[in-house]
Amino acid sequence: VFTDNKGNEVSRLVGGCTKEEFLKLMNNVSEKNDTFSELVKTLGKSEDNAKIFLKAAKQLAEKKDDEVAMIFFNIAENFYKNSKTNEMAEIAKYKMLYFKEKEEFTSCNNYFDYYLKNGLNERDYVFGVEEGIECLEKTSVVKLKEHFTEIGTQLDYYFRMHEKELKELPPALGADYYISVGLLKEKIERKDFLFFFQTAREILEGDVKEKGARNTKSAMLSLGFLYSKLGDKIKEENHYKLGIENYPDDFIFYFKYSKFLNLNLKYSEALNIADKALEKS
Repeated sequence: VFTDNKGNEVSRLVGGCTKEEFLKLMNNVSEKNDTFSELVKTLGKSEDNAKIFLKAAKQLAEKKDDEVAMIFFNIAENFYKNSKTNEMAEIAKYKMLYFKEKEEFTSCNNYFDYYLKNGLNERDYVFGVEEGIECLEKTSVVKLKEHFTEIGTQLDYYFRMHEKELKELPPALGADYYISVGLLKEKIERKDFLFFFQTAREILEGDVKEKGARNTKSAMLSLGFLYSKLGDKIKEENHYKLGIENYPDDFIFYFKYSKFLNLNLKYSEALNIADKALEKS
């Protein structure tokens, strides 16, 4: 195995060879010819190649063939790494998730740093930042705090840029966005996080009013969460009762109501409702 001065493998020889073949390999390593890393750089020198490898990498990642996907991402990254492009932001997001799964949090954080400065559209940005924060929480709370202002500023920018488009989204998608941003803003200690929860609540309440509780199950579930986040216990309890009334054979509203009762120290009632949740599950 041949390594560079940092201990990274650059080439290897498997099996036997002649003296001449060995010397040729040694020369290639010293001159950086035909080594894997150099071949990767060559493959990634044209944008056409880089796009092909990025597409292949994403397909491999979706199939959970992560190790091979990373080879393809590395090739694409060699072309895009010095650019602030959507392609490099995509690569950063995938590699961040890969290193998070491997619990290699330092590498994860490096790509998170890049992603913060070069995130994609607002929905992808929120998703990427949520994942990156989980990595930073495991390594450096101080560094995480340093990013709070930057994340908040970027979220405000995306919101201003896309506020009109958000109002035109279907209710479920629009509310999901506001909930995601609200949770993220709560995480980074921004005081305006309640505005996003309140807006999501208004969107979903309008959807339920228009279509009826029996036709908006996902909205009903999200509203219970939002009432909890906004500290409206009366509405939250009445909401779970409405859920049970409209979905009497579904365990989920019984389960959520039992949790609510338990958190509010109504243990006997919570146990009765929990039993019903078990019957329905």
